[in-house]
Amino acid sequence: MEIADPMSNMTLRLGLSQGQHPQASLVIRAAIEAGRIKPLAQDQGRRNARYIPFWA
Repeated sequence: MEIADPMSNMTLRLGLSQGQHPQASLVIRAAIEAGRIKPLAQDQGRRNARYIPFWA
């Protein structure tokens, strides 16, 4: 993945076991609240949401 590629829940789950998949959502939520990432589009659905770094 290139730095310019948006992140999704699916890309964050790569390498995690099935039981750890819910942790990916927790990490994304914490990163949004901390201002580290932002949604790629404000009107995107949660299921296929993509995120970019706050500076992009």
